[in-house]
Amino acid sequence: MLGIAFIGLNPGCTHDEIIPCYTENITFEQYDSYFRKRFDEENRDHEGKLTIRYKTGATKKPKLWNSIENFGNNYLQNISGGPFK
Repeated sequence: MLGIAFIGLNPGCTHDEIIPCYTENITFEQYDSYFRKRFDEENRDHEGKLTIRYKTGATKKPKLWNSIENFGNNYLQNISGGPFK
């Protein structure tokens, strides 16, 4: 399995999105765990698309995360040994 971590600034993130932030006094392990689980089933809708959650309870299908997954499945499966996650 091929592991790739996408961590960086995302201009699409907003203050009301549930996402770990440095100012919340979280550990590196908590931050790392959030991003490692980003493609897991609990972060998907009924169609299997990745979603983000807002503090209001609303969800959205982010183009960035779904595009990363599509790219991985289309171009990296042959070197990852299975589905891209």
